[in-house]
Amino acid sequence: MIDDPATADSIAHRLFVLKEAIDGGAGGVREASEAVLADIKEAYLHTDAHGAALRLYLLSLTGRLQPQDEPLQLINGAIERGLATTSGARVGRAAKKRRG
Repeated sequence: MIDDPATADSIAHRLFVLKEAIDGGAGGVREASEAVLADIKEAYLHTDAHGAALRLYLLSLTGRLQPQDEPLQLINGAIERGLATTSGARVGRAAKKRRG
């Protein structure tokens, strides 16, 4: 629920821009996709995940973390595991389609 009129106007404006881009055809769809990604990146700055990542980074600067707890170690490990799971799921779906 949006309780702030300024936020509602901002969201409506962004949605209208996306609608116009999508209505513009294939090039517009690509533009809309890029705009959505930009908005996701902007929204991330206001999430609890971003706040936690920042706290971890600041703690890293103190030099008090174990090597395995350094931000890049944790994040890159999670990304690799997530991509491996995603890749495995995609391979499984592709093989199923071929057999299907």
